[in-house]
Amino acid sequence: MAAWNIHFGGGDPWGQAQAIANSGADVVALQEAQTWEENMPATYPDRLRQLTGQAWYSVWAGAAECSGGCQGTLILSRFPIVDTSVVNLSGMATARALVDVGGVRVNVFSVHLEYYDTSLRSTQLLQFMDWSRSFGGPRIVGGDFNSWWGEWWIRQMESEYSDT
Repeated sequence: MAAWNIHFGGGDPWGQAQAIANSGADVVALQEAQTWEENMPATYPDRLRQLTGQAWYSVWAGAAECSGGCQGTLILSRFPIVDTSVVNLSGMATARALVDVGGVRVNVFSVHLEYYDTSLRSTQLLQFMDWSRSFGGPRIVGGDFNSWWGEWWIRQMESEYSDT
């Protein structure tokens, strides 16, 4: 599992896809994927198929209004995705994929919390934690929490998840 804020492609979406393919990760939670300049929910799985020769599955959660392009979170998986959910929590587009790992179903989430407004960041985190609890079985969260180790947001997540 890997998590990465790709910063809208960082000027090198092919290079990012190559880095993902080279990482050996089977599941990747991306933040700041976008549809303005390219349709990353379609292009990233396609690039990974080309680079690895394997099928890649995906789930996209874009901003509430996405008709002219937007940013969001994207989950990519070499394992089949058997169920998906997306939710907008106080402006935060969040994706969930139920991934079948050799018969074991694992809930994977990609989350990106607010950067500037710490009150909104706190609200989003609490909403996310409440929402994610509604899914049973193993849960893995990858995300950009816009927080440093030891800050409240990380400590809050560590009350229910292990930080790796």
